Amino acid sequence: MALMAWGTYLETGHPEMDRQHQRLVELINQLYLAPTPQGDQPTELLVDFLDFVERHFQWEEALMEQLHYQDLEQHRSNHNLKRLDLTRLGRLYRTGANGSIGDWMVSMHDWFISQILQEDRGLAAFLLKLEAEHPSLTPN
Repeated sequence: MALMAWGTYLETGHPEMDRQHQRLVELINQLYLAPTPQGDQPTELLVDFLDFVERHFQWEEALMEQLHYQDLEQHRSNHNLKRLDLTRLGRLYRTGANGSIGDWMVSMHDWFISQILQEDRGLAAFLLKLEAEHPSLTPN
């Protein structure tokens, strides 16, 4: 059974942000359901997940910098905390601590929902307002 389901309750209203968030939900579910890896190398799925999360964070941060978003530093700080947590996930996979991985994925679920509901919706509203006022600024 999947850990989380994509739904309107997670939508920010910004199409690109929602597309990326939906992909993150898919990857979280795949990791949650994946068998425990063997050996000391992270699975391709974990590498894909970590790469996608980093690209998503970089995309958001670049937009916030470019558009002088007022909450950039707080948002970036939260991303940096999650980056540290993602490093921990990589270590858990390498050591085969499978019980901890399941716990970590549940905490990832909780963080993800909180991040969307508290921070990303504010960023999305800011982006949508800017795009409506200045269509030539439509960032992607």
